[in-house]
Amino acid sequence: MQLHELITSSLLLFTLLLYGWISYTKRRSINNIDDYLFSGRSLDSKSYRRTFVATGISLATVMVFFIQFGGVFGLSLILAPISYLIGVWFLLRALNALSEDGYISNGTTLHSYVRESYDSLVLSRITASISVLGYIGILIIEIHVGVNVFGLYTSESSLLQIIAISLAALMGLYTWIGGYKAVVGTDKYQLLLIGGATFAAIVGLLYLLTNSTSPFPGNLLVPKPWELPLSMIIVFLFGNIPLQILRMSNWQRIAAVGEVLAVKRGLSQAIIFTFVFWALFNLIGVLFSATSSSQEAFPAVGLLNTLGAIPDPYGAIVVSLVFVGMVAALLSTGDSILIPIVTSLVYDFGFHHKKVTYTDQMAGDENVRDALSDARKAIVVVVVLTIALYGLLVWVANFDFVSLLFVFFNQQLVLFPAVILAMDPNKTGLKSLTKIISVAIGIGWILVWACTYLGVLLNNQDLVFYAAAIGFACATLIPTISSRYRVGFRRSMSRILSG
Repeated sequence: MQLHELITSSLLLFTLLLYGWISYTKRRSINNIDDYLFSGRSLDSKSYRRTFVATGISLATVMVFFIQFGGVFGLSLILAPISYLIGVWFLLRALNALSEDGYISNGTTLHSYVRESYDSLVLSRITASISVLGYIGILIIEIHVGVNVFGLYTSESSLLQIIAISLAALMGLYTWIGGYKAVVGTDKYQLLLIGGATFAAIVGLLYLLTNSTSPFPGNLLVPKPWELPLSMIIVFLFGNIPLQILRMSNWQRIAAVGEVLAVKRGLSQAIIFTFVFWALFNLIGVLFSATSSSQEAFPAVGLLNTLGAIPDPYGAIVVSLVFVGMVAALLSTGDSILIPIVTSLVYDFGFHHKKVTYTDQMAGDENVRDALSDARKAIVVVVVLTIALYGLLVWVANFDFVSLLFVFFNQQLVLFPAVILAMDPNKTGLKSLTKIISVAIGIGWILVWACTYLGVLLNNQDLVFYAAAIGFACATLIPTISSRYRVGFRRSMSRILSG
């Protein structure tokens, strides 16, 4: 066994034992479903900040993206964290509206809020179905990318299949044991591992750069986001700005705090930390392109192979830290995707043994609070379903995961008009708009998938990227034929922006 394999194995074993211990200790403080799914609504601003930042550093959409494209577009990709920052700022502005509507103190899910605002179970189920589908897809992609990272150590397909199942089972297990408290507790250490990986990668790449005879592409250090391809600009603007207020994990985290000022403090700090991490990974992508000699097709493994050129023992330490940080990014994103899916199944789809009304949910009825076993069953269902779909897509259909990544994110954008209008302070008459908004969402959703499929069929990646704007525009503009929608939408936006 090589030195980096020994260090990596030891670090992984230690972190797995740590996660197990955290979930076990958190389990003892769980007495009801509020404790299990919302951390007892007592999450402080510091914990909120940590879990938000850790979740925001996705292996697939942040680390791998910047490693792959940093050498192509350089620091022009700074548009990605800037647009993400604007999206989170928009969510921050909406907090006062959510607090006034009682969501922050008593809410459960994004879709239950929609249900209450429109007095429509149908619209709630439509929005929940799209969100859950998107989140399951994103979870599958995170696992897929994580499995590829393990390709550094093995190319045996059967072993990689076992790794895929093990990763899904691992995050499912500690979440099953400790619920959202375990997710938040492990995020603290996962963020430390991600930070260590970021520092190690930058130091390692700078070392290689100082010993390189190749000219450094200094032009990549000049940010010119306006020179990015139009399709990529659209992905950043639509995929980051409106999406943050539509992500059910953000709504779950807000409900777990239960107090608007604490959410504002945590979110205001989290924006800065997340921006810094994204910008640093952009820099890692640039440095990697200047030092890489790896022919590895998968960028994350290429980075690890490049860092492996550093003489031992330092090279082994750097590779191990970066590898374990990548696994931590996968788990921190994956578990924060898993728990909102379960929450939606429980509250939006009635995955519990007794029928509970929305009023009961908001009031914390005992029928819901006693449904811990049903919530744990839901976790098992989601994990099994994720593994089954992953196997179908990878081992049977051999699906294009780049397109799959974008379609699962893009399709959630069609929920924007429904969610924004739900924040209208005058909710009288919203029920009458349920049909037209449902139709607009349906047409927009179909167009997103159709554009993505057509883009894959024609080998036209731009069409896949444009799907976000097409679906968003369709879902937002179709209901404008109603004056009630136009007035209510303007009123909602004014309420949000003045928050």
